[in-house]
Amino acid sequence: MAGSATVYAQATAGKIFGTAPAGETIYAKSVTTGFKRHVQADSKGRYSIGALPVGVYTVTLEKDGNPIEKHPNVGVIVGRGVKVDFADSAAKE
Repeated sequence: MAGSATVYAQATAGKIFGTAPAGETIYAKSVTTGFKRHVQADSKGRYSIGALPVGVYTVTLEKDGNPIEKHPNVGVIVGRGVKVDFADSAAKE
């Protein structure tokens, strides 16, 4: 009788999540490769950028195509999430 082994898929990416003004666009750009992904914050101001390759990112909040707030050197680790919150743009005006 042969033994059996259980094989689990290994994660190769992580995610960045947090809060931002509702409807605004958040970009995550890899510092080393230039890989870029973006999402919009939902109606409650939550966002999540998943399936990001491991590395260091600059996370930017944009309004009308203009950067408003940046968080540099955000490290994404395999299988983990990193929380990055942005201030409410209404409070900054």
